[in-house]
Amino acid sequence: MLGAGQGRVRHLTVGRTTEDLNLQLVAASQAVQRRLSASTSPRIKRLAEWSSLSDSAAGSAGAEAPASSLALDGSIQKTLSRECHRQAYEELTSEVTLSDLDRARIRSAAGSGCGVWLRDFPNRSPNKLSRAEMIWSIRMLLGLPLPGLDRAFRCTVCEQEHDVRGIQRLHHCRTSSGMRTRRHDELKEEVNRWLNLWSFTEIYVEPQGFFAGSGIRPDIVARHPTSGRMYVIDVMVTSPLQRHMVHHTSWNNGLAAQRAEQGKKQHYAEVMRADERDMILVPLVLETYGRLGKEGAEFLKAATNHLHDREEHLYEVKAQLNRILWQGNAQLVRHAIEKDRAEDWIFPLASF
Repeated sequence: MLGAGQGRVRHLTVGRTTEDLNLQLVAASQAVQRRLSASTSPRIKRLAEWSSLSDSAAGSAGAEAPASSLALDGSIQKTLSRECHRQAYEELTSEVTLSDLDRARIRSAAGSGCGVWLRDFPNRSPNKLSRAEMIWSIRMLLGLPLPGLDRAFRCTVCEQEHDVRGIQRLHHCRTSSGMRTRRHDELKEEVNRWLNLWSFTEIYVEPQGFFAGSGIRPDIVARHPTSGRMYVIDVMVTSPLQRHMVHHTSWNNGLAAQRAEQGKKQHYAEVMRADERDMILVPLVLETYGRLGKEGAEFLKAATNHLHDREEHLYEVKAQLNRILWQGNAQLVRHAIEKDRAEDWIFPLASF
């Protein structure tokens, strides 16, 4: 068990007696309480309280014992850990010295399920991140320079400066358009795989002429197996670091995904109104650093509402989408390095 307080983390070894255990639990409780703030709910603050095992036994005859002394189960630890993480996140994102780019990156990477891919061990399997992909992805996540990526004072394609963190090159420059399309297509195929697993029917991938008299072609059209609802799905990856909105995305969680969802709705508005079929449009948007848009999250919940192990499926689909996203991000880096150096892409890793 770890106790943290006033900027220091103290390692507590498990005691051999009940008294030792009591002292350690009290110390851990005090450490957690120091990390809570005025915005923490009274219920969670009460969970962090711990007097002692003997006090909780004596309290049964009188005063009510602290909630955390009544049961030492995983749910309490999960609740307190989540609150401590929330506090740390709020402190970090409210830091005034943080740049808009860094704050927007952190917010984008803090969505539900965004960090699941970090639990993968580097692996040569196509369903896992390789060592190189893991290194590039982690450095992108932390906003660190990407070894091997050149700095260009003026790109001849986008006419903007390139930097060693790859912000312009990977998020905006047209030299990366092909790799961004590939990333999109792999995410689309993964969504299609899950729809088949969930027994969706009438699944069509990029159906030609789906909207009569229009060239608009959705990524996937599929019917829910129990509700019978027809979903029109358009997959998209959007960057929170776009110059025209980065100041706003740095202070608003999921704003880039929300703007992209609105754009997709406007794009489909006319053909959806003209079509007499009862359909639901789903802009399934992922931000570059992993945050899933609200519309996509709601669709995944609706798509799995007929499954008895729904929560496991939701966890796994988010994990796989994020893994593919970060593999795609890493491939963007690899492509840029190859283009800059025209050398074997493994070479830059020698610097690690």
